[in-house]
Amino acid sequence: MRSRRTAVYRCYGASDQLLYIGATADIAVRMRAHERVRSEWPQVKRVDAVWYETRAEALAAESSAIASELPAWNRRDIPDWRPTHKGRLSTEVFMTTGEVGELLGRNRWQVITMVKTGRLKATTVPGSKHRRILRTVAEAYRDKMAKEAGGSA
Repeated sequence: MRSRRTAVYRCYGASDQLLYIGATADIAVRMRAHERVRSEWPQVKRVDAVWYETRAEALAAESSAIASELPAWNRRDIPDWRPTHKGRLSTEVFMTTGEVGELLGRNRWQVITMVKTGRLKATTVPGSKHRRILRTVAEAYRDKMAKEAGGSA
């Protein structure tokens, strides 16, 4: 079976705020689906797309973009997420606020504040009452902080 061309699309709101990143083989159909299920969809003012020859290429680009660009609405269904024994979260994919604190050189409460103020995205996942942070998001934020510190030196 031949792989279809697939687009990675970015949805922007007012002031060019990045709201959402997704992947699809048919942008028109996907936009109509978003309109039906997302109450906040009228906030989208512009959609840009980059086409890839294969779905695999597009999905890799989408995952990388979500991790590095941190769009406001992505609460990503993580394709490599697998519940571990008794439905516990995989530590390869998710991190606790304490673990993120260690990674960023911050304490747990500073990380919680970063999540509450929207500087760092977190998600609630099945099997947990606590919010968890994607390892890729935490690592991208760490890299962003290092880049900013290096640029201001």
